[in-house]
This record gives sequence, C-alpha cells and structure tokens, in this order.
Amino acid sequence: MKKFLFSLTVLTLVAGSARAATVTIFDNMNRTNPPVTYNCCQGFGIEGQQNIGAGPLVAVAVAFTPHVSANLTEIDLPISYYSGTNAITVALYTDQLDAPGSIVKTWTFANLSSFNTCCTYLAATSPGTRVYAGRKYWVVVRTNFNMLNTTVVWNLNATDPTTPMEYSRYCSSNPQGLACPASWGNNQWISQPFAPGLAMAIFGQV
Repeated sequence: MKKFLFSLTVLTLVAGSARAATVTIFDNMNRTNPPVTYNCCQGFGIEGQQNIGAGPLVAVAVAFTPHVSANLTEIDLPISYYSGTNAITVALYTDQLDAPGSIVKTWTFANLSSFNTCCTYLAATSPGTRVYAGRKYWVVVRTNFNMLNTTVVWNLNATDPTTPMEYSRYCSSNPQGLACPASWGNNQWISQPFAPGLAMAIFGQV
C-alpha cells in the first residue's frame, strides 16, 4: 500500500510540471526560432521633454491580445540608444477604449545598445503576472523624470513587413521647442494600425 501511494504522488507531480509549458504569445523578431532579427536602422523614436532636438515628449505603445491565458514570463524589445541619458522605461498596460489604460507592471533599463546596430534586445522578465485570452494589453516604452533628455528608438520588425500592428503614440508639446503635429494630438494617446510593425516577442507559461 505504501508503494502505491508513493507512485501516485510521483505521477501527480509529473503531471503538474507538464502543465507549466512555455507558450509564445507574440513574436515577430525570431525569438522562438533564432537567430533574432529586426530592422537595425529604422524605428519609432521615444523622447523625454528635454531631448536634444527640442522636440515634444513622445511615448510609444503596441497592442497584443493573448490567444491563451498565461502567466507572463518575458517581454523582449529591441530598443536602441540614440542620445541623452542611456536608459528607458518599459511598461505593461491594460486597455481602455483602444489605448493604454492602467499600469500593470514597469521595468527600467540602462546601457542600451546603439542605434544602427543589431541584434540585442531588452528582456523584461515578469514571473507571476497574469494575462488573459481575448483581452487586449499594451506594451509601452516611455521616459521618466530621470530621463528628461533621453532619445531612444524602438526598432521595426524585419520578419513580417506587411501585417499591420495596432500602434499608439502619446505626444506632449515642448513649451520651449516644437509642438506635437496636429495628427498626433497633444497629451493623449492616438492609436492606429501600422505596417511594418515594431519588433517584439512575448512569452508566458500555461
């Protein structure tokens, strides 16, 4: 009887570990099947309000909708350094009316690779953060008050140049410099599909 109970316990543990499988939630930079690739020399700029070009503050976001509920484990982004403080903030947001809503989790990175090089990426690890199938989320790249003069670039993907991704830009005019373009709005998120999309990979466990 003791041997039977011991065997049953072992089988339960094995079955439990098998359920914790890694899933690819999104990947257009060949993280699932390397080598990693993205467009080294084109992307969208993210800037603090005291950037070297006296341009407006700009944050950038990309939406994703998981096909399965999972515990988020990692978000990978090719963010390249251009000028100012070599650091940036990455954040996961919920969706609110097709724009970034509430912050779920944030990460801060420093010592980014230079723009026009390939192919390194930031890895935002997040064990335990739950995302749910069919719900839209946003990955946001932005500066904070320690990065007022920062300019970085979120590189475009090079694997799928024709499929649009849902993209959103936040702009805030610079009182001592340039205003936001009229089509960008001011102090608000403006969302639209865009192709080629920005490079990104997201993984979880189910």
